[in-house]
This record gives sequence, C-alpha cells and structure tokens, in this order.
Amino acid sequence: MSRSKRPTDAGSAPVEFLAFGVPGVLVTLVAAQISYAAYLNTVAYDAAAEAASVASAANGTEQLARVQAKRVLANLTGVRMTDFQASQVSLEQGTATLVSVSLESPMLAFGGVSVVQQAESFNEPR
Repeated sequence: MSRSKRPTDAGSAPVEFLAFGVPGVLVTLVAAQISYAAYLNTVAYDAAAEAASVASAANGTEQLARVQAKRVLANLTGVRMTDFQASQVSLEQGTATLVSVSLESPMLAFGGVSVVQQAESFNEPR
C-alpha cells in the first residue's frame, strides 16, 4: 500500500532546515573554532616554555630559544609565529627569562585572531 503525502507536510523540509540545520552548522563551526583555539593556545604555551627553558640555560641565547620555538611549531601546517620576544626579569632570588610567543593561523577565525602565550624560567648561574 502506498502512502500519499498529507497536505500539511508540503514545504516543511526547507522550514526545518532553516530552523535546525543552519543553527546546527553555525554551532558546529563555533565549537570547532573554540577547540582549535584551545589547541593553538596549548601549543603556543609549549613553544614558549621550551624556548624559555633553552634561553635560561647557562649557554642559552635568544637565537637558540627562537630555534627551539620554531622546532616545536614545525609540524603545524599553516601556523606561523608572528612575534617572539625574550627578556630578562629580575626576581628576589636571581633572574628569569620571560619568553612571549605569538601565533597566527588562517584556520582560526579566518586569520583574524592571534594567540599569545608567555612562559618564564629561572636562569642558571652563568
């Protein structure tokens, strides 16, 4: 036995798509962007921590720290380091190296959002 369409069902698919499909796609995109931003934030902190660790070593330099940060970021396609800063911070017990790393990705809000992380490491005696 074949079923015929009821007259009330006509045209409901476009309305349902507009009511649930479009918001569903937007929520999925926003969730993906937030997840990717959290991932980039973690990677930026890891790069900054590794760079600070290298720069605070007895034979560490800012150039070696920059190389280490680039090495951490080497496997990320499309992500580029837009800024790298290393500075010395005076503490009560000595000094520390503060490293700031800024990342930019075309996949994160179409390249309009920059991720910045800082890490600090105590300096070894030189």
